[in-house]
Amino acid sequence: TSEEEQSRVNNVISEWNDVQAYLPKVNAPRSRIGSYRQGSHGFTCVAFIDSSLPQHLRNGLSEFRSAVDEEFPGRYGWLDETSLHCTLRSLDGPAKGC
Repeated sequence: TSEEEQSRVNNVISEWNDVQAYLPKVNAPRSRIGSYRQGSHGFTCVAFIDSSLPQHLRNGLSEFRSAVDEEFPGRYGWLDETSLHCTLRSLDGPAKGC
């Protein structure tokens, strides 16, 4: 990665220090399942979860999804196991009209 890209990621991570300012960025309209299932333009900061994740943590994720589905049926869409990642947020500027 370039220095510019690394700087952008570091800036996103440092935003976590002010949760009140960070939450609106995380909850932006582009942070929804449709952005994964349709064509999308832009850049997103993600951390992929690969096979090195310990099995007990994978089990915990599976249990979490089951509990969420039980509590909120049909509300959330889950990605395939091979696509497991944590999306930090979009790196693009605010969408027009937002």
